[in-house]
Amino acid sequence: MAVLEGLGRLISSPQADLRRALALIEAGKRPAAFKQLARAAKKGLPEAQYQIARSYLEGAGVPPSAIEGLRWLERSAEQGFLCAGRADQRTGQGHR
Repeated sequence: MAVLEGLGRLISSPQADLRRALALIEAGKRPAAFKQLARAAKKGLPEAQYQIARSYLEGAGVPPSAIEGLRWLERSAEQGFLCAGRADQRTGQGHR
């Protein structure tokens, strides 16, 4: 069983990781979603990067860190994810 689970992680797409993570978030389990979000975010998915930013800003699943949160918001916004750009402006850290 562990072999199949490991194989699933190897062939999992960033979009599939994001879908699983969003389902966990919807169920109120943001901390449990962090690993899948991180995999998808590191592969460049802007929505996953935004969700990672929220995790850091809210301290959900990771220790709170405004610096890390803003770094991930910026990555997401640079790729055109609009929610990240608005959040960046609300924190006062938007580009001027």
